[in-house]
Formats: sequence, C-alpha cells, structure tokens
Amino acid sequence: MGHATTCPVDGAPLVDMPDPLIGRTIGGRYRVESKIGAGGMASVYRASNDVLGRKVAIKFLAPDLASDATQRQRFLREARATNRIRHEHIVDITDYGDEGKLVYLVMELLEGEPLNHKIARGPMAPREVIDLLMQVCRALARAHELEVIHRDLKPENIFLTQRDGKTHVKLLDFGLARVNDEMRLTAVGSVFGTPEYLSPEQARGAPNVGPPADLYALGVVMFEMLTTRLPFEGSTAELIVKHLRNTPPAPSQFVSSIPPEIDAVVAKLLSKDPAQRHRDAYHLLDELQALLALFPEPNTAPTPQVSLTLPAEAFVEALARIEQERSGEGVTRAERGAEHPTAVAAGTRHWVERRTVFREAITLAYPRRDVPEWLDQQFGRFEALVDRAVRTESELDRLGRQLAEREADASGARERIGRALDELSRDESALKRQLEDVLRRLDRAGQRAEQSAHEFKTAWDESRAIVGEGVLESVEAAQAVETAARRATAWRQAQVELAECKSLHESRTAAAEDLRFQVSQLKGRLGALNAEVEHEIGALRERVAEFGAQNATIFEELNEASSAIGAHLTEFPAARRVLQGSMVALPIRA
Repeated sequence: MGHATTCPVDGAPLVDMPDPLIGRTIGGRYRVESKIGAGGMASVYRASNDVLGRKVAIKFLAPDLASDATQRQRFLREARATNRIRHEHIVDITDYGDEGKLVYLVMELLEGEPLNHKIARGPMAPREVIDLLMQVCRALARAHELEVIHRDLKPENIFLTQRDGKTHVKLLDFGLARVNDEMRLTAVGSVFGTPEYLSPEQARGAPNVGPPADLYALGVVMFEMLTTRLPFEGSTAELIVKHLRNTPPAPSQFVSSIPPEIDAVVAKLLSKDPAQRHRDAYHLLDELQALLALFPEPNTAPTPQVSLTLPAEAFVEALARIEQERSGEGVTRAERGAEHPTAVAAGTRHWVERRTVFREAITLAYPRRDVPEWLDQQFGRFEALVDRAVRTESELDRLGRQLAEREADASGARERIGRALDELSRDESALKRQLEDVLRRLDRAGQRAEQSAHEFKTAWDESRAIVGEGVLESVEAAQAVETAARRATAWRQAQVELAECKSLHESRTAAAEDLRFQVSQLKGRLGALNAEVEHEIGALRERVAEFGAQNATIFEELNEASSAIGAHLTEFPAARRVLQGSMVALPIRA
C-alpha cells in the first residue's frame, strides 16, 4: 500500500515537514544544504564549509541512538579509527562532534558508486578485480599495522571514484572496527559483521578477531566480483554454519574462463583456519601483483562511470544522487559578494548590506529626521548587533582557517609517516615469509643431519666389526669401509647445510627484529603526533563551536530586530521601493 496523500480527518493535502537540519550550521562552520541518504543508524547530508569554500558530507547518528552512550562512542570510533590510519584508499574523516542530541562525522564528499552497484552489472574482468583488490589491500595493510581491524568489509563499504582517469578505491565505514588500545564496547562472544562476509572466527564469536578476518571477507568480495554470486547463501543461521563447516566452491565453477591461479587465491583467503590464509595483507598484495602478469593491460581505457552517489550509512545505499551545483539563478547581490568589502565575512555581508538599506529607507520614511524614539533605539541596537556579528564571524573565520591549516599539517605528517610505515612493513612481511621458509629448511636440514649421523654411525660400527674379525683385506671389509665413507660424506654435507640454515636464520631474524624496531619507532611517532594533534585540534574545535554558537544567537537577535524595523518601514511607499529594490527579504504590508 502507498503512503496517504491527504489527511484522514479533514482531507487536506499532506506535506512533508521541513528537515530541521537543512540550513543549520554545525560545529560553527558547516552549513547543511541537502539530504543525501538515510539508513537505520545514520543519515548523510551534503554541507558546505563556508570558511574554506569546500563541500563535505556529514553523517549524523540517528536521534534514537544518540541518547545511548555506547552507540555514541561506537559511532565516533569511526572517526578515531580513520584519523589514526590516514590513507589515500580510506575515506577521509576531517572532523567529528557531539552537540547535544547531534552526533556527527564530517567526511570528504565522494563522487562515484559503491562496489555492489558495479557487481550488479555483471562479472568483472580478472585484471580489474585484481587492480581494485590491490588498492583495498594497501588500505587494510596500513590499518592492520596500526592495529585497526575493519570487521565489516563488503562491497557496500568499498567505494569507487575516478582519479586521473582511473578507478580509485575508498574504503568506508570503520564503525564496527576494533582498535586494540580502546576501551571494550562489546561483550566477549558477540558476533559482528554482515553474515554473508563473516569469517569462521567471527561466526564463533571468538575474542580478539584479527586481520585474517578481514582477509576472509575480502575473499568473499573477490568471489562476488568474479561471479556476481556469493560462495554461501541462506538465512543468517545457515550462513554461519556454512562459513564454519562448508568448503566454498571455486569461482571457475560459475565462470569457466577464470584460471586456476585465481581459484587458488580465493581458496586460500576462504580457508577455515586463519593460519592457512595469507600471512597478512602485504602477502596478499604480493600474490595479486604476481597474478597481473597473467592478464596483460588492455590498450583502451575503461569507460568512466557517470553514476554519482555518496557514501552513506554502511547498512544502506545512498538514496539520491549528488545534487548539481546551482546555476546561479536567483542569487542576490549579497550572495554574489558584489559591492562588499572583502574584510567582511561572507555570513555577515547581507547584514551589512541590510544596515545600509535600512539607513536609506529611514531617511526616505522620515525626511525631516523626526524618527520615532523606539525606531531610533531599535536601529541603534540593530547596528550594534551587526558590528558584533562582523567581529564574531571574523574571529570565527580566523579560527576556522587556523583549524583547517592545523588539520592539513597533521594530515600531511600522518601521510608521510604512513608511507614510510608501509614501506618498512611490506619489507618486514616479505622478510618474515622468507624466515618461515628458512625455518622449514632448517627443520628439514636438522632431520637430514640426524638421519645421516645415524646412518654413518651404523655403517661405521659395521665396518669396525668386520675389521675386528681380521678380514681387513676381504671384499666385504672394503665395501663396509666404502659405505662408511659415503655415510660420513653425507653426514658432513648435512652438517654444513644445517650450519648454513642456522646462520641464515640468525641473519634473517636479526633483520626482522631491526625492521620491527623501526616500525615500532614510526608507530610511536604517529601515536605521539595523533595525541598532540587531537589535543590542539580539540581546543580549536571548542573555540570554533563557541563562536559559532555566539554567532547563531546574534543572528537570531538580528532577525528579530530586522523584522520589526522592516515591518514598520514598508508602511512608507518610498522606503518600501528601496527595500524591494534591494531584494532584502522583509514582510511587506498591503
């Protein structure tokens, strides 16, 4: 059944209530413009940072959840997690706040589409799958190194944008992420994530789910990209059982052109035992890089997508396209910024202009300067309020720019440390894999040395026994001595190989420890930077919010005074023409 369009009581047409957030200024610097999408947990709006002239997206926690302290902390955890990582393939959350019942995140405004939209159009070519997954791997590798586990990886949280003519991945929504050093917000044994992408350890409710869980989910995503199908389907209970027990099919069962090398990567990612999956995201990245050789890059560039969508709540897709930029029709002189001094902040220009218009209108209404005392006082109050608004918004503008500069500096520093961390961590990952190979060789060499020593001892004892019987010159004695000599050579070679493996193991271990030390030093620098920045930026945000609140109060008083003055002046025809000609929005009396 459709929604009712008329009132059941009096039959009057029903109209949507205006959205109270649209037009509101959040955090003292973000003016909400339009709603983009909504889900059960949050709504996303397009907004403008007027201080910097930048468009952003703001995600608000649903009002019924905002009163729950745990939900508020979990929601804001997304900002802390993404700020901690700071990676080109993770959505940039630039600000967050808590204003009474409004809990919000401010993020970059993205144009493109979520991966699930692309999957819905059909199976993707293996090379394209590999290219996109490599970008996701880079993001996960940085997150995992900084001890942030996503825990809800799925196509809806992988956003595709265009950069320099190529598809650029942005990983979204760390709202369910686990950050190792934060307070526990969930009970042990709780199951988190989307059932279709749930790793076996998540399905069991295992504590301290680690990076392998994200790699398992990425294996499901890879399967879906290649086939448009899921490896397992069914109800939530059925899916949990299948993730725990069933062997997943190979993608080539559904798309015959998929080579066995890709089947093998998917099978490894979907291993039930986390230890049987890739060692880490860098390991998977290296394997994907090697797979590219199987698929030569096409000569023609892919057709860019024209769909425009925005990142919305993780459990729903965005409900509307990004609104187009305004064409400029119906813009007032004040909004165009014409004939206004640049020293006046954009938010108060129309009040400065209105003050000038009021002065002219009062002169026309009272050419003999017999202005009523109440009007003279009201206009004097209005002028004082305009001066206060100019000063307050000027300070707000200064603080906003200072905050933006500090955020940009911090972002750049995080990115530089992050790139260095990526290089060292990837080297460490490769070195640890080499070390694992060396350990296997060392184990085999040790077994061979032990076996060859036993064989040499047996042959030696046999040869001594024959010699002791006085048959030194017999053929049997010669054969026994020859056998003992061969066993001695084999034993000596095994000892040399064992010594080489031990030496290699020691050198690789020392190199891995050195890299780990360097990584820990970088992580320490990043942690100190984050703590320092959060303290400084937190103080600046509080000041911006304080001046923003002052400005909002002043604007309310200005609106009140302006309405009273304008309503009186429109009673005079000459003044009315000035007010109408200036496009100052005032109530006009007949």
